[in-house]
Amino acid sequence: SFEATGRPLSRVELDGLRRAGHPELVDALARAQRTYAGLLAQGAKLVVTTSAGNGGKPVIAIIPPALANNTDPTTPYRVNVHYHGMGSTAVEPAGDSPLKKRIEASFSQTPPTVFVLPHSATPNRDVPVWTHVRDTGQTARDALAGAVGARTELTVSAHSLGRRALESAIHNGGLVADRLDVQDAFYRTQPEGPRAVREWMKQHPDAQVRVLITSDNM
Repeated sequence: SFEATGRPLSRVELDGLRRAGHPELVDALARAQRTYAGLLAQGAKLVVTTSAGNGGKPVIAIIPPALANNTDPTTPYRVNVHYHGMGSTAVEPAGDSPLKKRIEASFSQTPPTVFVLPHSATPNRDVPVWTHVRDTGQTARDALAGAVGARTELTVSAHSLGRRALESAIHNGGLVADRLDVQDAFYRTQPEGPRAVREWMKQHPDAQVRVLITSDNM
């Protein structure tokens, strides 16, 4: 894994990491630190690693300032694993995406939240592919290797085509979540998604589930 805390890594530092191997991870970190530079400036930490739960693809963790240099293993924190939709990537959200504002707002909340942003299987931001998703719990654990504290609630969220990540995780028996948030993802003409989530809910009656619809076309 590679990380940046409080400031972006310089080009010289990034080139040094590339020579050490894992250029895909270094490229992800380079792009992420540009996108989330404002969060780094507030003291956040970016950690980029891979996870078998995400099919071996990169995963970005944005660790809030309250946890970036924390050494107390009893400090509570929440986790939000988020699967993006069309027009976005994990390192470059769509221009109208509220994700960065949500992350920044969480910095002032207690307990703080670590946001985990998995990469899709393709760099094509128009149509992300999520068939590689295996286990959201494993994805969270791997991404949180750079965080010290006591994890509490695990939220898994998906926007639009990010629903395919949920379907893939459910298919593989790996949708692990205390709370599930799904926004603008289900369509009348594509009933397999809601059906899969409904069956998962039956098997996990204690989980909180929120389905938000903001479009008349759903």
